[in-house]
Order: sequence, then C-alpha cells, then structure tokens
Amino acid sequence: MPQTIVRRFELVTALLSEMDSPADEGYTDEVPGALGDYPVESDAVTVVRMLLQQVIPNLARKDVAERRPILTIGTLDSLIPKVGALIELDRYRYLPTPPDCAQLFNCLCQLRMVASASAGSDLSMRVSMRAAAGRHGGTARIAAAATVATERSPAALQKEAERMRLALTRAGYAVAVVPSSSEQSIMSWPPGDLAIIVDGESLLAYLNDLAPLADAVRTAVEHPDRRVWIGLRSADGYLSASIFQVAHHGVIPLGDRGDPSAFAGSIAPTPISDPYAAYLKQARRLSSIAAVIAIRGSTLIPDEEGRVLEEAWDRLVGLKAQIDERTSAHAGTEYVSALSSILTVIGAAITDDLSTAKDSAEGDQSGWDEIARLQSPQLLDADQASTPGTDAAVVYGTAVVIADIEDDFWNADDRIAHLQGHDASS
Repeated sequence: MPQTIVRRFELVTALLSEMDSPADEGYTDEVPGALGDYPVESDAVTVVRMLLQQVIPNLARKDVAERRPILTIGTLDSLIPKVGALIELDRYRYLPTPPDCAQLFNCLCQLRMVASASAGSDLSMRVSMRAAAGRHGGTARIAAAATVATERSPAALQKEAERMRLALTRAGYAVAVVPSSSEQSIMSWPPGDLAIIVDGESLLAYLNDLAPLADAVRTAVEHPDRRVWIGLRSADGYLSASIFQVAHHGVIPLGDRGDPSAFAGSIAPTPISDPYAAYLKQARRLSSIAAVIAIRGSTLIPDEEGRVLEEAWDRLVGLKAQIDERTSAHAGTEYVSALSSILTVIGAAITDDLSTAKDSAEGDQSGWDEIARLQSPQLLDADQASTPGTDAAVVYGTAVVIADIEDDFWNADDRIAHLQGHDASS
C-alpha cells in the first residue's frame, strides 16, 4: 500500500482519537479500511456524492432539455435528514476549517423548493426565479430563487383548492376545500396538502358517504401525489374518527399520525373517552367514601360528607347518561354492549359497597377488615390495570379500546369482542 495512504490513515486515526470517538461508538465509518476492505459509505460522503452526481446536474449542469428537477426532489428529501444528523452529531467542529453544515441544510431546503417549482410550475415562475437569482451571486442565488417560489406557492395552492371545490360542487358535494401546509407534499407544485371539510352531517352518515366522496376527489385532484384529507367538522371541532387521507384506492384513517395542519388545534374532544375517564374518576371517589365508612364504622355527617356523596353520585349518574346518549347510534353492536356491561358492573359495585358499608356501620362493625367485603376497591384498583385477567384490567383496558375505536370506527365490534369473556367474570 502506498505510504501516502498509510500516513493519511494514521492522521485520520489520530484525529479521531483527539475527538474522543472510539470505534465501538460507530465513529470510524469514514476511516478507510476501518470496517474492512469495503467500508460503509457515511452520510457525509453520501451527501457530497449525491450533490455532485444528481442534484447539481439535474438542476444546472445538464442541457436544459436533459434536466430532471422532479428526480432531484426525491434525492433532496433523502439528503436533508442526513445533513440534519450531521448537525446533531457535530463531529466536524474539530477540523481546522469545519464545514458550515447549518448553511448546507438551509441551502438544500431552498434547492428542494426550487426543484419543486421548476418541475411543476409554469414558464413564468421559472423566468421569475432565474431573474431573482441573476441579481445575486453564490448561495444567495439559490436563496433568491427559493424566496420567489415560496412567496408564490400559497396563492397557487389556494387556486388549486378552489378548482377542486368547484369540481366537487359539480359532482354534488357542498364542501369546503382549504390549503394545508405540509412538508410531505413537496413533490407536487405548489407544495402542501388539501383538506376537504364536510359540515352538517352525523358521523355515521358521513362515514356512509365517505367512499363516493373519495372517488370524486380522486377524479378532481390535479396532482397524483397531492395529499388530500377529508374531515367532518362538528360544533366542537373536527372528530378524529372522521379524518381520512384519500389514497389511490379507498381511504386511510388518521389513526395515531399527527394531525394535519388544516385540522391541528381544532380537534374535538373524544366523544366517549373523556366521559368514560370522568366516570371512572367519580367511581373511585365513591369507592373511597364507602371504604371510609367501613373503616370508621359510622355514617357520614349529612351536612358535609353527605353532600359530597350526593354530588359524586349525581355526577356518576349524569356521566352514565351522557355515555348512553353518545353511543345510542351504535346500539346493538358489540362495542356498546361491552361498554354498557362494564358501566353496569361498576355502578352496581358502587351501589352495593355503599349499602354494605352503611350496614356495617349500623351494626357497629368497623376496621380495615371490613374493606374485604367491598367490591369496588379491587375493581377500580389502577395498580392492577396491567395484570391480565383482573377486573381492573378490563375496566382500564376499556379506556384504551374506546380511544382506539374513536380513532377508527371500522371493525369496532371485532376489536372489543374479546372483552365479553372478561365482562362475564366481572
């Protein structure tokens, strides 16, 4: 092996030693031969190679007729996270002249906007970007061109949204279509998502009409890679269960993905999860009162503790009625049957425990042993929630199941049917 290469290897190895970057932490991937005869290419090498071989030729070096800016967008999408990782690692600060990775990151983001506009906009946009770039030199040329594209993209996306609204109106759908900022749709010009807002329908009616509406959207969309969302707006905001992404075939529920920007900050409270959690809170409160009576061996003081008991019970009954009302549209399903059964078991346990505690007090029986006669402490014991087969696992596991169902109502029966076996034992 030539001595020059050996010396370079030794210098790089010494530099790594000074950086306190031992091999077992994965910092030697850029040392030639460190991982064998065929070392893995590092992120830094990948960024430089892809810039030289693909990005620059497709945006500037090749003849105009041979440039493919649409291909560059995907390349930049993969390079930007790699540069972000280099910034986070910050290993190059020890070099005599460290590269400005933050400037490179910004430049790549600007290039991605320029590439998107070059691939999808009309001639006037490309002329404007060239004119803006021509008034500057160096990296400022890229920034100037990207600024033009960035400033014009919202208006272009708004016009596209209006064209889709008119197309859907002609198809018989009275909906609103609004632009939504997103980094995911940079392949389409202008970048961003479209959000279709449906008003004035029940959730079940909306879900029944969703498939034909999605078909109409696929017909009206101008860019095949444009992300389009559909959501139902209620008086309290957008229901998470109603938000879907239009796919090439069918729709994809939002699930646990982040809320699209068009709906962010306006998501309605979950219709059943919140009152169910409040119901459990009031049940635990009443269970504690029953335990206090059993331990103390006396009835409550009517003016104070009696008022607390009465308020807690009224609140529990009110929450049960609220849940019943909100699940009435699903009456007869396994979903509502399982939930109703659990609520009935909890309510009955609380009623029986209050009666048992009162009987104990009137019979001059008191002490910690009396708690063993109560049902609700074990039923509502949060420490037992993770223990399979316990009543508490069903009670608190139902909260998780409900939240999942409210994100996606499809096949709700199948996903809660297994609770029936536990319900019987409860």
